[in-house]
Amino acid sequence: MDPKKFYIISKQIHKLLRNDDTINEIGWRTIANRIYYYLYHIARNDLSEKLHQDPFFIDEGLLGDKFSHHKKVIRFYEHTSNLLRRNRYTDEADYADENKDILEFYLSIREVADYNIGSSFQSLNGSFKNFPFDIDNYSIDFENPSEIWERLLTSDPPIAAEILLKNNDNIISGLKNIKREDVIKLIRRL
Repeated sequence: MDPKKFYIISKQIHKLLRNDDTINEIGWRTIANRIYYYLYHIARNDLSEKLHQDPFFIDEGLLGDKFSHHKKVIRFYEHTSNLLRRNRYTDEADYADENKDILEFYLSIREVADYNIGSSFQSLNGSFKNFPFDIDNYSIDFENPSEIWERLLTSDPPIAAEILLKNNDNIISGLKNIKREDVIKLIRRL
């Protein structure tokens, strides 16, 4: 399945919200869920494809196992940032940090949307210093999100997807200068 379908369904739900304000909270919570999975699958699929190719040739079985859970993809970016910094590829490490923050930000929205249903107003936990979009605060009202939150959940995700893909290219470029066995060791530790 094409991960963009997660985004397409979220846009359709957004259209429904314009015509029926009785479903605002569940609609926005569902959009938050679908947007996270859109971005996660975009990043994961791209990483898997790139790491399966030259010069890495990492087995699809290992990648499928290690990238089967979203926390492991986030951890991949974190560990990759550390590996790149140790080898003085700081720009590439910054790209890994940005991807980590994008996924962690949208994951935290998804988690409060899915699990904290006692109140429509929710605060996010975390520090997203490398997140590329402006945020007025880290609290969202799922019943009536601010313009910034609406943008973060509707028009910004395709931009975030482009950033993830561009950053993956830069991260892989840096990893090509690292010993293949160090990259494999990093993946096995996820």
